[in-house]
Amino acid sequence: MLYMHTVRLMQIKELCPQTVFYGTDVGHQYSTTEERFQRYLESKQQRNIPAYLRAQEIIQQGIAYYNGSAYRLSGIL
Repeated sequence: MLYMHTVRLMQIKELCPQTVFYGTDVGHQYSTTEERFQRYLESKQQRNIPAYLRAQEIIQQGIAYYNGSAYRLSGIL
């Protein structure tokens, strides 16, 4: 299923090269990958950089998604 969405996005980009896709994955791995990334930045004393702050937003987005908030959609495209 993910592959089909990737192919569709590539088709859109080919047909409309000026298209810009915005957004971040809604934190499906907020309790693993995102937390590891935050710990890494913390170990480098980089808590106030944009990447750290964005990781915090993504974690909150993932939590909201899995709690059934408005982020949950029935499909993409």
